[in-house]
Amino acid sequence: MIKGFLALAVLSLVGFSAQADLGNYAGSYSGKFSGTKGTMVVGVSGGQLTAKFVSQASGSDDILGSCGARIGQMLGIDMDDNEVDHATFSFDAGSCSDEILGREMTLDFKHKNGMPTSVIASVYSRTVTSWETECYGGDPSGTVHCHQVPRTEYLYETGKFKK
Repeated sequence: MIKGFLALAVLSLVGFSAQADLGNYAGSYSGKFSGTKGTMVVGVSGGQLTAKFVSQASGSDDILGSCGARIGQMLGIDMDDNEVDHATFSFDAGSCSDEILGREMTLDFKHKNGMPTSVIASVYSRTVTSWETECYGGDPSGTVHCHQVPRTEYLYETGKFKK
């Protein structure tokens, strides 16, 4: 019984320390997202990170400029050595949902001396498939063989912000 209680207490302290470190990530990060200048405001609420984009030009939180696109609630977090590597948020592309297929936004935090210094935001946009010609050959008759192969590229809308 006491061992179980101690294990629970240790797990609670580990969870608390990871949550306590989230406060280091709160603040304003200035930069651009998909060409729109603004500020990524990161906060902490209920033990989770929050994120909101504020456009420099209009003051709105529409991260894509004119689509009504918004960052939602935190869905998950990846930590390593008590540092947040990535935080994933729900994402609503608004009226741009035909062009922006992703429904999640990822914030990738960069650190210096254990403190967050910048964040890269990204949301999946679309997949483009093109065809390329690959040739091989030089068989004994000197014939070169060519064929078409698909090349798939995954495109993302991105932004870089510094604290």
